[in-house]
Amino acid sequence: MDEDLLLENSQKLQAVLPSVKDKSKPSAATSYTIGGVKVEFPVKAYPSQISMMNQVIQGCNKAKNCLLESPTGSGKTLALLCSVLAWQRKEKELVQQKMFEQRTQDLQK
Repeated sequence: MDEDLLLENSQKLQAVLPSVKDKSKPSAATSYTIGGVKVEFPVKAYPSQISMMNQVIQGCNKAKNCLLESPTGSGKTLALLCSVLAWQRKEKELVQQKMFEQRTQDLQK
């Protein structure tokens, strides 16, 4: 009897899983080039988010503090994280490229 109950529960679970998976599919990620930085964004960004990402990247490029204000629910945290992480990734690539160029020049001497 317990085996029948387990089999029945397993079948119910299998029937439910595909619908759960369908609902949890992430929407297509979008990428934006803002201030020369490629920003990967998990959803289509609102114009206010694009503006905020632009301001954040400009602030990072100038090594300045930024004070950004936007209404509740406008996606400030997501815009901030995506833009700062993209800027950080680009800076890391630039440093690695400069180090490679320096090593190449040192070897040529």
